[in-house]
Amino acid sequence: MVTILSSCPRNRQQASPPLSLYGSSLLIVIAFVTRFLPIAFLSCASGVRSLNPELEEAVRIHGGSRLRALSDVVAPVLKKSLGRTARCGYPCGRRT
Repeated sequence: MVTILSSCPRNRQQASPPLSLYGSSLLIVIAFVTRFLPIAFLSCASGVRSLNPELEEAVRIHGGSRLRALSDVVAPVLKKSLGRTARCGYPCGRRT
């Protein structure tokens, strides 16, 4: 009679979770990001909508790369929006 040891339930070892978040500060960070991400997204989306696409096209027409258009045109416009998002989101997170 042949027995297979790996199919026996008492010989199996319990696998530990790949990432244990219980009791860690990383769990709190993930919770706050999850809670305030929709607010931040809406605030940043309004900044993206205010961006005129012709500005980015002008950079591309004059030989600039996508990275150049992003760093010289898009980033300065979104910097204001991201700053407002950080100012609004931080006090809400501290109150909770």
